[in-house]
Amino acid sequence: MRVFSPVEKALNCSFGVSPKAAENLYYYAVGWSLFLSGFTSSIDFRQTLSKGCHVLQKCLKAMENLA
Repeated sequence: MRVFSPVEKALNCSFGVSPKAAENLYYYAVGWSLFLSGFTSSIDFRQTLSKGCHVLQKCLKAMENLA
């Protein structure tokens, strides 16, 4: 079972979305944070890349299930 970060849990509580949707929201939130940092935050870079990979993996699985 996947363990969600405190930020993902907060997004889930704030928006009332499923944990899967919260992961997508978190990806966009860290991307925005990276933008606001002027692309200088290495922490935000790592989180954006990590969450982006998870989102792409979920999209790939969804596409495979359609076939």
